[in-house]
Amino acid sequence: MRGAQGKRLAPLAALLAIVTACCGFCGIGTVIRSGREAEVTDTTTPKTHLVGEVLAARWERVITVERYRSVAREGFAESIPEGAYEREARGQRHHHDEQVPDGFETQHYTERVQSGFDTETYTERVSCGQDCTPRPQHCEEVCTPNGNGFATCEERCSGGGEDCSPRYCDEQRTRQVPRFVDEPRTRQVPRFRSEPRTAEWFSFRVWTWEAHRTVRAEGGSRDTVRWPSADELRTDAALGEGERERERRSETFTVELRLPNRSLTLYPASEDEFARYGQGSRHFVRLSTNGGFTVEGRADTGDGTARR
Repeated sequence: MRGAQGKRLAPLAALLAIVTACCGFCGIGTVIRSGREAEVTDTTTPKTHLVGEVLAARWERVITVERYRSVAREGFAESIPEGAYEREARGQRHHHDEQVPDGFETQHYTERVQSGFDTETYTERVSCGQDCTPRPQHCEEVCTPNGNGFATCEERCSGGGEDCSPRYCDEQRTRQVPRFVDEPRTRQVPRFRSEPRTAEWFSFRVWTWEAHRTVRAEGGSRDTVRWPSADELRTDAALGEGERERERRSETFTVELRLPNRSLTLYPASEDEFARYGQGSRHFVRLSTNGGFTVEGRADTGDGTARR
């Protein structure tokens, strides 16, 4: 019995092997191997969720020191600011050019004017009678008994006549339309010439804020983010009488994320945000359809191991 059963199952096993081979050849999404389903990677659908690795991270902090001091300036009277002193005239200089009248010149132009009429032929649709269709007439004989064994009969008809509708025809007509031509004309228009104008030039002094020196501190993700130190800001140029200083501070953080097929540049807004992007750390990235992207969190646990 066992031998006969084996013979009956052999064709079924062969058929199953053929079907399995054909399905694998046709690219069916899963393949049965050793009783488990093997995952097949989809390479045709664009991915919007990716994992990016921090390839490089840089920071820069800049302090610009401005000094309030007396400086020498020059200019015309209208450019001298309030509070300027030691004002001294330095003679006449070219201030601007002025357009002044210089007679007239003849200008040629073309004007469109009427010059008679042209006969124009056109078609107009007008009423030209009727189109009629006769209506059929129905007649029957109607008889009335006379009471003597005889009857009086007459023929009664209904219908008849005709149905009519207006008829329209195209007729050729003519009309007079104005004719226009371009005629040359001349006119006198003002002519101008350019003449230079001068004004007094002045030298003066004024107290104002000016950038005096710029100090930078910079580094990577493994360097401590800091501002330039007091020693770095120090200068040998001592403050003069009435002078003082102030600082303007700015900072820039830059992170380069490497994806499987491209690189992205991220600009964290603060030191705390920058601290999330250590060298080699991995982060979930969502790509948008308009070319932008969003970082949605760490793809590892912070110690380099993958988050599951």
